[in-house]
Amino acid sequence: VGSEQSARMLSVPARITGAFDHLDDRLQMPVERYRLAAKKGEVFRLRAVPAAGAEPIDPAVAVFAADGAEVVRNDDLL
Repeated sequence: VGSEQSARMLSVPARITGAFDHLDDRLQMPVERYRLAAKKGEVFRLRAVPAAGAEPIDPAVAVFAADGAEVVRNDDLL
């Protein structure tokens, strides 16, 4: 999903199939964006698996507060 405003709202637990087919102009990398409601202290597990036969992926995750402030980022998931 392209921009922060168009990020798809998720209900957890969820399973998502993403394509990484949108290039973010600012980041210059493919992105998928999603939203979910969460409270401080809640724990979520994220798993990114490439499709069978696809190139390996190196996902990064950034978490933002409702006001848009970045809460945490991790680019070393593997």
